[in-house]
Amino acid sequence: SSMGLWQQGEIKEHYTRLTSILREYLERKYAIHALEQTSDEIVDQLRKIHPPTHLLLDTAQLLSVADLIKFAKADPGTDIHAETIERVRTFVTQTSGNTASALNDDQTPAHEDLG
Repeated sequence: SSMGLWQQGEIKEHYTRLTSILREYLERKYAIHALEQTSDEIVDQLRKIHPPTHLLLDTAQLLSVADLIKFAKADPGTDIHAETIERVRTFVTQTSGNTASALNDDQTPAHEDLG
C-alpha cells in the first residue's frame, strides 16, 4: 500500500520504526549507544556533540512524542505524523554532509512504508 503506517492506524508501529531509524543513524554517525539508551540519555549525548539547536530541539521533541505514543498510548493527532518523518529526514540530511542518507528523497527509503 502507498499509505504510511500512521495512515493505516498503525501509529505505534510508525513511531517504533521511525525512532529505530533515528537511533541506528545516531549510533553509526556519532557512536552514541542510542539503541540501548532512553530518550533522555540520547538527548544528553546529542548535546555533547553540539548539533544545531533546532535539530536538537526537534529530535528531543520527536523522541518525547514517540515515547508518549509507545508507552502511554497517547494520540497527538494526525497532523504531527507526517511532520515527524520530515524531522528525521531533516536531521539526517543536515548532519550527513555529502553522504547519501537512507531517508534522502532521491532514493527509496529504507522503510518505504513509513511515509
